[in-house]
Amino acid sequence: PILDSMIIIASTEQNKIIAINIKRSVEHLLQRSFAPGFKLYDKTSNLISLSDYRGKYVYLNFVSYQSGASRRELSLIPELQKEFKNKIVFVSISVDENFSNFLELTLNNNYDWEFLSINNQTDILKYYKVKSFPTCFLIDPYGKLILIPAKLPSEGFNNQFYRILNAVN
Repeated sequence: PILDSMIIIASTEQNKIIAINIKRSVEHLLQRSFAPGFKLYDKTSNLISLSDYRGKYVYLNFVSYQSGASRRELSLIPELQKEFKNKIVFVSISVDENFSNFLELTLNNNYDWEFLSINNQTDILKYYKVKSFPTCFLIDPYGKLILIPAKLPSEGFNNQFYRILNAVN
């Protein structure tokens, strides 16, 4: 409300623009704000959009094949899939230039969730303020961020998600 008031009462167009930019910066990636959208390619070269998952919880994780921590956390996702069945979808975005490494990893480990290639669209890292890998987020069925960041699977994401599901029911 204060930032909205600043925009309304700005005495010059320049001050109004400054107030709008401050508001965008402050509100960017706040809990309950809309998750930044994206359109990225999957392992079969289909263009996938974040909006394709509307109506479902999305565990979005940014990973790097070169990161041992990323590979370790990915190995825990199959257990979460079994635990939560149809309550959530898992989407992993590979930031590596060589997406084929991730494709091989998915095949060798029978990973059956969505893997997307950042494919030089690195602006998405800026939009989500990703600085290290893995970094995870939970998005609600309406496309809003509810965990920024979400816990990693090894840190007890399942307990975090159970609390959210229980609060909704």
